Amino acid sequence: VLLGDKIPRPDRGLAERDRWCRAMLILFKAWRSVKDLKGSHPNWSAAYNATTFSPYSLSIMANMNIENECKDARDKYEQLRRAGKVRPLLPGLDGAAVTDIESLTNALGRDADLDI
Repeated sequence: VLLGDKIPRPDRGLAERDRWCRAMLILFKAWRSVKDLKGSHPNWSAAYNATTFSPYSLSIMANMNIENECKDARDKYEQLRRAGKVRPLLPGLDGAAVTDIESLTNALGRDADLDI
C-alpha cells in the first residue's frame, strides 16, 4: 500500500529512489506478499532492476514524473528571472497577471495577427 500525499521521485537521491522503486513494484508487478515484490534482493532498487516490466508499464512510469519536472523547470526559471539572469518570456510583463487583452496583445507582438 502506498502511503503519503505523493509518489516518491526517482531523481531526489538514493533513499527516495529506493522508495520510488518500491512504489513502482507495488503498482506494476503482480504480487500477493512483500516477498513477491522484493524477493531476496537487498533493497528495493535491486528488486526493481531485476524485474522485467512491459513496455506499456515503463512508458507510464516514465511519464509519472513529468509534472514534477515541469514544476522544477518553472521554479528554476522564476528564480533566475528574479535574479535578473534571464528575461521574462513575454517582454513587458513583470510577472503580474494581465487581464487587459490589449496589454497581452502588445506583449505578444504588435504585428501578431491574433483572432481573439
